[in-house]
Amino acid sequence: GGAVRVFMFAHASGKTPAEILAMFQSGKGWGQIVKELKLDIGPGLGGIMGNGQGKGHAKVHDKND
Repeated sequence: GGAVRVFMFAHASGKTPAEILAMFQSGKGWGQIVKELKLDIGPGLGGIMGNGQGKGHAKVHDKND
């Protein structure tokens, strides 16, 4: 999931992926990076990464659910 964010944030901010990765590796969280870069990235990424659950874990349902 981090690679998707790196490229998405780089594209949206005009920075290089290496610059975004360096921000993350310096200890900043993804939310902090979004705020610092003043990015307007909608909830779409959370839905993609978290299967709409917002936790980054896709729920897998058994066919008996």
